[in-house]
Amino acid sequence: MAVYDSQSFTLEDLRAMRKRILEQRAKGVSSWSYNGQSFTYSSPDAMMRVADEITREIRHRMADDLGLQPVDLNGPIITRPLAGS
Repeated sequence: MAVYDSQSFTLEDLRAMRKRILEQRAKGVSSWSYNGQSFTYSSPDAMMRVADEITREIRHRMADDLGLQPVDLNGPIITRPLAGS
């Protein structure tokens, strides 16, 4: 599997790459090219894993742009009672 630095791609690049991967996967093709680079995968599942990773990176960037912070699941839990009785 190819290793790439996701920071070197813009958000638009990542979206275009993900779209291209999913289009090729839907056609039953296990390879695709983007910006002069060719990528070949061993199975449609491998293509889906790459598309999922790109989706995750897109979500992280969008959350960062919006100023959202990850929730600490190990931190204290604050419960809020329902309003009214």
